[in-house]
Amino acid sequence: MKKLFFIILFLFCFNAFAVAKQEVQFPKPVVVSLYSKNCEECEQLNIIKEGAKEAFGENVDFVDIDFDDEDCDFYNFKLRYNINKAPTTMFINSKYKITKKNTGYIPPKTFLKQLEAIMVE
Repeated sequence: MKKLFFIILFLFCFNAFAVAKQEVQFPKPVVVSLYSKNCEECEQLNIIKEGAKEAFGENVDFVDIDFDDEDCDFYNFKLRYNINKAPTTMFINSKYKITKKNTGYIPPKTFLKQLEAIMVE
């Protein structure tokens, strides 16, 4: 239920900011990970993400969304962001711009490079 609240809040904020078309500044950049529990690539990426959380957790928010969660309908979310495979990772800077969207496994060096890029914007 807690995940559902954050997903709804995330979508509401994104829609509100997109409609307003004004420069919005969030306190922290965000990494959104869409995953599936049955996915081997997702588990490998989760190990990298957990290490990044330990290192950068004070400066970046990490949001995990489970494709298989029965309490949530991701149809519109998937359609809006053209998401059709798990894992999908979106790197969102503090101005709420999706700077990078990756589908599939991301090597550790690439993940950290993209994470550092949203932290300096």
